[in-house]
Amino acid sequence: MLMKLFMFGYRHRQTVIPVILLVTVFFLAGLPRLQVNTSLDSLVPANNIDRLVYQRVQEEFGTDSKAIIYVRDEQLWTPGKLTRLEQLHHALEKISGVTRVESLINLRTLDRNGGRIASGLIIPQLPDTAEQAQLLRESVLQNPLLQDSFISADGQATAIMVTLDDTRLNGNAAEVLYRQIEDLLIAQRADFSSLFQTGPARLNSELRNNLYRDLLVLVSLSGVILLLTILLSVRSGLAAIIPLLISVLSIIWTFGMLSWLGMSVNILSAM
Repeated sequence: MLMKLFMFGYRHRQTVIPVILLVTVFFLAGLPRLQVNTSLDSLVPANNIDRLVYQRVQEEFGTDSKAIIYVRDEQLWTPGKLTRLEQLHHALEKISGVTRVESLINLRTLDRNGGRIASGLIIPQLPDTAEQAQLLRESVLQNPLLQDSFISADGQATAIMVTLDDTRLNGNAAEVLYRQIEDLLIAQRADFSSLFQTGPARLNSELRNNLYRDLLVLVSLSGVILLLTILLSVRSGLAAIIPLLISVLSIIWTFGMLSWLGMSVNILSAM
């Protein structure tokens, strides 16, 4: 059967070759539409029971998709640095795809006042002097709810919790969101000793870039190894080129089919 198929292609090559070219062009046209989804959710079936329970919990209590901005500076508790921190906080709130920002600037705490429990901002007003800033630092460090969560034990590092829109964490949107936050941090990185982000937006962006790079390197390397192996085995250039052409066509047809069907490439399908 296989031999008959090969002979059919050989005997009717004037028809078969144009058909193969047309199909290849069709799939090539779909490649720009190909989406890459590096989200770990793409590895779990949509009807998985555990996933459905997880989604119900998210609907009830909100998303857990957050980016954590790490800020560290030996002079953090000075009027100038706290002002820079406030500016960073408000700039993050303006980014499209960010739903909420929590930091020392807007966090609230409970305090006892005259026998009553009162709720108020941790920093009701930015300090104007170094003395006021140090008093504020001592007050924050004495709060057990903040230590090792929003403030380090030595008081030199703090975290900004950025809640992200779940619908913006797939495909190109995740890359755009990560770049918007990263561009903002780059612009303000000179104001602090250390300033960087971590979380799903960065993870998806780096997975996406690594996946592209690995596909380019591994596919090219595989082609070279295939070509050299066949050349050394049969010592025929034509015999080496034909399997390479078949491999290239297979890759184009596979990715083209995925794009026209609206299916994205995830970590598993890339492997």
